[in-house]
Amino acid sequence: YIHHAGCAILINNASNIIIQNLITEFNNFGISIIISKNVYVENCYTESIYLNTDENCSIENCHILHSIQIIESVKSSIINNFIGKGLLIKGLKQKYFFHNILNNTAINGSILYYVNKSCVKVKENASQIFIIGCKNFEISINSSNVMVAVEMAYSSNISIINSGFYGKMAWASVFGVNSSNISISNSKFKNNGCSIFFHAVSNFEIKNSHFAFYESGVVAELSKNGIVRECTFENGEFGLEFYLCRNIAIKHCNIHDNECVGAMAQGIIGFTIYKCNVYNNGDDCGGGIGVSQGIFVRINSNNIFNNSYYGIYADFSIVNAMHNYYGSFLGPSRNMTHPLRGDIVYGFASIIITFPWKVFPVFTKAEYCLQRVKK
Repeated sequence: YIHHAGCAILINNASNIIIQNLITEFNNFGISIIISKNVYVENCYTESIYLNTDENCSIENCHILHSIQIIESVKSSIINNFIGKGLLIKGLKQKYFFHNILNNTAINGSILYYVNKSCVKVKENASQIFIIGCKNFEISINSSNVMVAVEMAYSSNISIINSGFYGKMAWASVFGVNSSNISISNSKFKNNGCSIFFHAVSNFEIKNSHFAFYESGVVAELSKNGIVRECTFENGEFGLEFYLCRNIAIKHCNIHDNECVGAMAQGIIGFTIYKCNVYNNGDDCGGGIGVSQGIFVRINSNNIFNNSYYGIYADFSIVNAMHNYYGSFLGPSRNMTHPLRGDIVYGFASIIITFPWKVFPVFTKAEYCLQRVKK
């Protein structure tokens, strides 16, 4: 019995170890296994288990209050455990996602783990769904308060529809790695940390969905050919974030009342925001739309108004920002608020073209989408 320690058990660079019938309580971490081989953990009650750069580690018949994290490890066996907030698997290579994971449950249901499967429909109240090396999946799920609700890696043609993601997800509600042809539609994300996180995902579509009270609504890095349309992002911190991406479009969306930035892109090639309502963003810092080191950026036919520090900001970028309504028939302000003009548009080492602008608000279709996704 180990209690009130920083980490109850730390195994580092070791092999052929057995841990059985152990209880750990009131520690910051339960069991951490790092750069080790052939470690067997059975019949333990502990706060958490952390595997990092391990091989052939086995966890069976344990009660884990928080989570198991498997980071850049291979050939792990996770069998017959209760895991309060479930699993999280991370790594930069394909081999880090393939494990033996069977008969585990989390706080709100089962943990489903699919490897190399195809043509599957999943419609049940599972807490977590892992899709590794799979294709042609259709998922409908309601999940809350786990590490990640849906994790997909090296998979294609995955559809998530009519789903609900609620409560604080420790990593993300939907986590995609090196996957393609991903569709998320008619779903609700509320009170999440990060709602959707994509790494190296291509050809994705997020549509007809509602995001509220998040730290980040959608985050994508090193991804390409994505569209977000007819969605609402409201009352969060960062609405949409794109890093080192290509060919991303946001269309017919409502992006409002975010504390920091409504939509931002950094190091992007091909970024379009079209017929969206972007307003009331940036109470703590930031504003409506931010672009850094972007080329082929088009922000057209939007309503951009009442954002705190700026409507559009750009650095080291070329931005076509014509035909937008900026909150005034006199167009946008420059560098500082002007009493008769609309939102500030300015940049550093950038070219931002705002003329001609719209003198009246633009009909964006997003007004009707807002009512539909909230029903």
